[in-house]
Amino acid sequence: MKLNKIAVATSLILVAAPSMASDISLDEAFQKIDVYGSVNGNIIKKREFDHQSQIQLAALGMTGMHETDYGKAFVTLESQWADDQKQQGEDLYLAQANIIFKTNGYGKIVLGNGYKGAYLNLFKPVDIFDVNNQHRSSGSTLFVNQSQLGTNTISYTTPAVLGGLTLSAGVISAFDDNDTEADNFALRLKYKAENFSVALQRSDANAHDWEDVNGDDVDFERYIGMAEYHREQFAIAATYELAKDHKTYGEGRMWGSSATYHATDALTFKLGYQNSDFDTEGGKWFNDSLYLANVSYDISNNMRVYVEAAEFRENSQSDNVAIGTEFKF
Repeated sequence: MKLNKIAVATSLILVAAPSMASDISLDEAFQKIDVYGSVNGNIIKKREFDHQSQIQLAALGMTGMHETDYGKAFVTLESQWADDQKQQGEDLYLAQANIIFKTNGYGKIVLGNGYKGAYLNLFKPVDIFDVNNQHRSSGSTLFVNQSQLGTNTISYTTPAVLGGLTLSAGVISAFDDNDTEADNFALRLKYKAENFSVALQRSDANAHDWEDVNGDDVDFERYIGMAEYHREQFAIAATYELAKDHKTYGEGRMWGSSATYHATDALTFKLGYQNSDFDTEGGKWFNDSLYLANVSYDISNNMRVYVEAAEFRENSQSDNVAIGTEFKF
């Protein structure tokens, strides 16, 4: 059955904003519309737990491109269903609702909800696994300060200079009831070349929704670095984060690395390692090491199968093995 992109896109828009039900003309608004989706299902066995079959993540979205005299606007709407392992809200939610405006020579502006710039530019190169990752559907990662999705974001990225150097500034005002307009503020410097990229970011977590026993806001600073190198057949990446001046836990150091090898056009091997070390352990901050391995095989252009294993040095009850499949369109 042929997918009607206009019908799917209209349905997503109406779910996001029912008031737009009348007078919608997507053909006039967008020069190009792409509809996409994915379903990731698996059978997972955790140490000391029974086998569990699950749909870990299902997504349906659309991206529309609107061209103006000043640049191109890309509008994205995406709904996701995910078993909420991180207890961040409902299982069915609007994951992305944002506008990315790429100006003619003056940089890029991002406004709305969606994947965080810090995640995309600094953590995604090492967050390459199907089951154990930084998505809310997974509880298995040692980069505990960085989620994939953010809300109420506005950011600006300069045009590239010196062959690929950009500067980004972003503000996330995720909480509207804590008397602080900028809950998180970040500055990021990134250099991107044909086969490698490096990035550095400093972030302030201001007036977070986390309070200590005295009711005071728990603020801290984050310094993050990333480097990655890729060729057609393989890729390697590493990310390091220093969280400092935390009122309760002092300093925390988290780092991870990953390697990908495409043995054939269909067969891919992945390895990963993560480590966390904190001055004082507590809450989500704890010392551990994580070893990851994944093998996947593409059985078509849209579908692949995988086997993944994760082993923790300390938190061994979270060790797991999974076999699954992902379908994308």
